[in-house]
Amino acid sequence: MTTFQHRLEAIYRLTGDHQVVGWEFFAGPGRQIAPHGAAAYFRDHPRPDILDCQLLGVAARLRQHHVHQFITVNLTPATLISDHFWEKAELRWDGVVLELSETGPLPRDPVTLSRISDWRARGGKLAFDDLGAGHSRLVELAIYRPEYVKLDVDLTHAVTTYPASAAARMVAELARTETEVIAEGVLDAAEAETLAGIGVRYGQSHTYPLRTVSTVQK
Repeated sequence: MTTFQHRLEAIYRLTGDHQVVGWEFFAGPGRQIAPHGAAAYFRDHPRPDILDCQLLGVAARLRQHHVHQFITVNLTPATLISDHFWEKAELRWDGVVLELSETGPLPRDPVTLSRISDWRARGGKLAFDDLGAGHSRLVELAIYRPEYVKLDVDLTHAVTTYPASAAARMVAELARTETEVIAEGVLDAAEAETLAGIGVRYGQSHTYPLRTVSTVQK
């Protein structure tokens, strides 16, 4: 079993006191195991579903220390069709969010969709990662109906730099649906205010807590 080094990155409200509501779980093997980096290790591993299952277990255990907040754990789309993953994954889903990578299409077969329905029945949720980068998720938004959609950091910056742009209008429309939008890479309170102004409620970045105090109220 691979030993992973991990960290958590805060997901927080963009208004008021910027309360933390969740965490993204990042993990990767040490340099001795992955001399070319974690991304290459995951990309080239012959059984990514086994790795994803192990990471899900770690995230579920961490969730026990953050009982009032959710934790997202990244998953490769191919893992969703793995019998091993669904058989061996942790059975306590509550508060754990499967964050589906933007790499490659998502499966649409009845078996996978049924397993996802069961995941939700046990308290789990779904997120789409990095909207605006990689594979388009527009059709899959209607099929999977994720509870969260994360904006790619470049899309976040495009929206905050050009708040009247077509990209900003698209994000504003998405924020009006039943899906919660999380903007990745929010740099400061000024960006938080711009995003909140078009309806985005949550942000995520390594700069949390934000450098200045927002004037936007709940």
